[in-house]
Amino acid sequence: DSPLLPEAIENAEKAGRFLTDVDFDLAVSSPQKRALSTAKHAISQLKKQPPLEIDGDLREMGFGDWDGDLVADHIHDPEMIKIYKDPENYTGDKFNGESYYEVMERGKNYLRTVFERFPKGNILVVAHSLTISSVIGALLGDDFDTMLKRGMVDNTSVSIVETPDFKDFS
Repeated sequence: DSPLLPEAIENAEKAGRFLTDVDFDLAVSSPQKRALSTAKHAISQLKKQPPLEIDGDLREMGFGDWDGDLVADHIHDPEMIKIYKDPENYTGDKFNGESYYEVMERGKNYLRTVFERFPKGNILVVAHSLTISSVIGALLGDDFDTMLKRGMVDNTSVSIVETPDFKDFS
């Protein structure tokens, strides 16, 4: 959870400027330093700055005993390969990590509570690439093959997800 680089700060502010005319009712962020910093920089560029709530259910996938390690330390481990190539069968059990299903469920459950509070509102969600990609896939009802083909969202990218009822998403 290293601090944002100057380029990442610039990109977060760029995303905020892109969204400046959106009237957000609330901004929510992962508590992890990089996401929270991204949220604050993006929000600083909005004409109307919404309240910011922080929730652990938006955190990055938990890697258990591997948390804090570099990806390069495990790049050839069969479990690491499953993360990228076979997410449906990745469980994280071998090192006390979290599965995609767990990330998807906690993210969906949290967003459901936000939707219940603001059913017609605009919500700015700032989290992590893997978390956002997984949760959006789950909301859209995508299978893992579809999610793999779509790939992960880029850092500081903007994804727009709409729902009238928290059942149907586009």
